[in-house]
Amino acid sequence: MERQNQRCVTLAAIVAGVCLTASLLSAPLAAQAQKQSDAEKVLIQKAQALEARGRPDIAVQVWQQILLSDPNNQMALQGVARDYRLSGNSAASDQALDKLRKINPNDPNIGKIQGLTSNKTRDVRLGQAGALAKAGNPEAAMKIYREYYGDHPPDGDIALAYYETLYATANGKQEALAAMRAAAARNPGDPRFIVTLGRMLTYDARTRAEGIKILREHIDESDAQASLRQALVWDSANPASAAELREYLKTHPKDTELEDRLKANEGKLAEMNAGIARTPEERAAFAALNAHHLQEAEARF
Repeated sequence: MERQNQRCVTLAAIVAGVCLTASLLSAPLAAQAQKQSDAEKVLIQKAQALEARGRPDIAVQVWQQILLSDPNNQMALQGVARDYRLSGNSAASDQALDKLRKINPNDPNIGKIQGLTSNKTRDVRLGQAGALAKAGNPEAAMKIYREYYGDHPPDGDIALAYYETLYATANGKQEALAAMRAAAARNPGDPRFIVTLGRMLTYDARTRAEGIKILREHIDESDAQASLRQALVWDSANPASAAELREYLKTHPKDTELEDRLKANEGKLAEMNAGIARTPEERAAFAALNAHHLQEAEARF
């Protein structure tokens, strides 16, 4: 009985020793796993940041660092496949997709990545869209823009081109203006949006006064002055624009074209004061102008 008790004590000691050894080993292993996990998170964030900056060629190298220690990491395989595809290396992208397919054949990202085109191809297509818009074919240009961005382009240069092109389509004016107002509100620190909105508003005589007001408020921004001048040229046939022309010429006294247009405007106003209106429409417009109903007068003229 005593020997049996001794054997039990010895066995218990052995078991305890094994457990102790296991616990001592598990602590550094857990710490190492946690360390690898943290390092992996840092690499993922770095790769995603590079993608956001439009550098898939560098991001793919970061994804590959993750795969060196974790060859079956699905997120890294997706990143490698995606960024190789965007960089124009379809063969390397397909290899990464094959590995991903073996790990998870139902991964929904496989189809999405296969449908991507390289940045070079995208840039060529967007260049074609810009050329089509300039050539007066906004409908065809919008088909290309929607291939890449659907109905929601990212804020930036592409959004500016997208919405100005949409404005020029048969039924896109109101949608484009609403979207540009929203973009300007989201980006108060980027004057490009509010200036582009102002310019778009000047394209239509019914909203031109608001556009001119916006452009005048941001006259120091790039393109605002040229857009304001063009709006005044368009509006100069309207006698109601005389006040805006005078205001502009205070800071641009050498603009002889607009000075001549102002003189013509003042001549029309003189005719109004003399009661010389050639048609009933002009008489109604002059009456509205004389009553300081500028929007009504502008619409009638």
